Amino acid sequence: MGNPVPTAAARVAKGNGPSFKRRVRMLRAARLEAALYKDPEIAAFLNLSLAGLAQMKADPEYAAIRMQVLTGVVSDAEKELIRDTEYKHELLRDLVPAALRNLFDLANSQNESIKLKATAEILDREGTMAKVSRIGLATADQGGIGNSIDDETAANLVTALNNLKNQRVQEEEDGISSTKGQTAGSTTIQ
Repeated sequence: MGNPVPTAAARVAKGNGPSFKRRVRMLRAARLEAALYKDPEIAAFLNLSLAGLAQMKADPEYAAIRMQVLTGVVSDAEKELIRDTEYKHELLRDLVPAALRNLFDLANSQNESIKLKATAEILDREGTMAKVSRIGLATADQGGIGNSIDDETAANLVTALNNLKNQRVQEEEDGISSTKGQTAGSTTIQ
């Protein structure tokens, strides 16, 4: 019984290059190697065994990727990776309307469990009723954008805090000088 996973040489002989995931892994390995990491460190970072890393390095595609990393030349392989990633993002964007229709259909399901899950998903996606908070500046619709009244209030608070601080410093200075005056006056009275 033959090996179900073709070797790198078998893939190249058949004209099948490495998968997208494998090319990304090769690119990471080549960059780590260029940064002078040792093979055990690279293997651990990529979650590979040393034998798996050695097999990947034996792939002719790895040699090409490594040379491109070392020379800094953007290759056709990297351009293909970028196009492949952009294509996948575009494909996902195109599937959003169908996914929303499916979610709508599930929200109208007769099964109460499915209906509840779909409802929760819809509310989370919409945003105003989400269970999790968003990180970032609030929009005007969310009532979180500052205005001149907010700026004026903040300036008044800073002024009040500075006045309070100055008043306390003055009271401490007055207390120290009155104590000195009392001790100096009491010695002269005697």
